[in-house]
Amino acid sequence: MNRLVCSLLLLATACTPLQGAWEGEVNCDGEELEVVIDLEWDGDAYVGEGALNCTAYWGAPCVQKFEVNVDPDQGPFAGELDVDIDDCRAETEDGEVNLGCSSPDDVEWDGGDSIEGDWSECEFELERE
Repeated sequence: MNRLVCSLLLLATACTPLQGAWEGEVNCDGEELEVVIDLEWDGDAYVGEGALNCTAYWGAPCVQKFEVNVDPDQGPFAGELDVDIDDCRAETEDGEVNLGCSSPDDVEWDGGDSIEGDWSECEFELERE
């Protein structure tokens, strides 16, 4: 039923099921890092910004910020997502440091309120806020 409703809404109102705020955790080598991502539909893809609490890795207060682009080639329903991460930077007490970016692998969306996948050597789970 949800797919039918969304399909009808797509025709009428450009249904954007991934749009919104997502939050969760990234597990890297036993460290749990909090992450928040906000996605918007720009007419071609979902774009947005994310923030990852990287204090555990830096040993001092730190937030890694990045841009997110999700290609909707799979359509508006559950399945694998093509996610690109760009413009990674760490904001610390001493200023901003540019970082290299890597994009997540094997990102799966359940069609509802859960996204999970692998990012470098880390695993993540996001829930819709």
